[in-house]
Amino acid sequence: MVVTLIRIWGGTAAASDEEKQALENFLHLVAAVDLATRGTMSVERAHLFDHHMLAYLRGLRSLYGVDLVPNHHLSLHLRDCLLLFGPTIAWWAFPFERYNGLLQRFNTNNRPADMPKTFMRYFYVGAKLRWMIEAEDWPDDDEFQEMVEAFHEAFQEAALRGNHTLSGVSFAHKLTDEALPEGSGKSNGRRSPGQDKELDDSLYDLLLHIVNSRISLASSYYASCHVPSDDDRPLLPSSATFLPYITHAGVTISTREHGPNDSFVLFRRASGDEDGILAGQIDQIFEHTHTVGESTVVETYLIVNEYKRLSPHHQGLDPYRRFPDINAWLCYNQTHTSAALIRPENIISHFASFVYTPDDIKQECIVVKSLDRS
Repeated sequence: MVVTLIRIWGGTAAASDEEKQALENFLHLVAAVDLATRGTMSVERAHLFDHHMLAYLRGLRSLYGVDLVPNHHLSLHLRDCLLLFGPTIAWWAFPFERYNGLLQRFNTNNRPADMPKTFMRYFYVGAKLRWMIEAEDWPDDDEFQEMVEAFHEAFQEAALRGNHTLSGVSFAHKLTDEALPEGSGKSNGRRSPGQDKELDDSLYDLLLHIVNSRISLASSYYASCHVPSDDDRPLLPSSATFLPYITHAGVTISTREHGPNDSFVLFRRASGDEDGILAGQIDQIFEHTHTVGESTVVETYLIVNEYKRLSPHHQGLDPYRRFPDINAWLCYNQTHTSAALIRPENIISHFASFVYTPDDIKQECIVVKSLDRS
């Protein structure tokens, strides 16, 4: 509804004053709910929630003459709870409701006094089992990997459900006892079966630059397979394993060919944050393996086609930018000729998309609605 209502009522086209006021009132509610249910909280965010909630309630009274109910009143006290206790995900009632359901399904054998001890024992067993599976460095044998895969499928990484935010954890994957270079690694989730291929020259050169810059800023650790060299530097392998998808922090990240809906991502460039948040679509995913000293390093990389930003003039005509707390904006439905090569930790979140041609801009654009929950 956010994407559609802003598209039809938020521009300069023929929307009545009543429709525009209804849109603004609805978006105050959307912004308030979004801010209150994020995975992190700050003083600024708590006060911003209160601003939107109060504006929404005032709109209900002025636009629709609604009589407010106790829940409306209670919502105006939520700011104090956010400031005192932090993100609602840490103290809202959903986990309690879930445990109530578990308790109701428990077989008590007519011994209700033993329920607390039984419940806590099985809770501990489950927590211990999860820790054992996640903490163990399992061998690469098919039998062990199938077991871990089955475990994840059965439990669906329940600790991460309900907060599908891509976290910025380090993707270290250690294959030997030697220390890896800082920041090296691969995706910390499951991956699909891959296909080994040779990297094309331009992609190989870009990968060589990134790997060398991460190992040492002073000198190039690896030499290129494509350029003759008379020194004793090792050659960076020119092949990689291409994957249709990976999972990270419980979230599926796909190529556009394998899963279009999971291929739209917000990201930052590997070189830094100077370009801010960018929107793009994942074209390819691959794992690259190389050695540093006695260590074998496996790293996951994503090739992302970045959407072109609107010109400053067209940004002023973007109806979504009128509502900054909705976290949506337009880009041209065109990508840059050169793709970005990033690692999974450079991804911020998925985004919801919709392609249309705004009347004011007169060029095909794509709506970028952030799904970031951090």
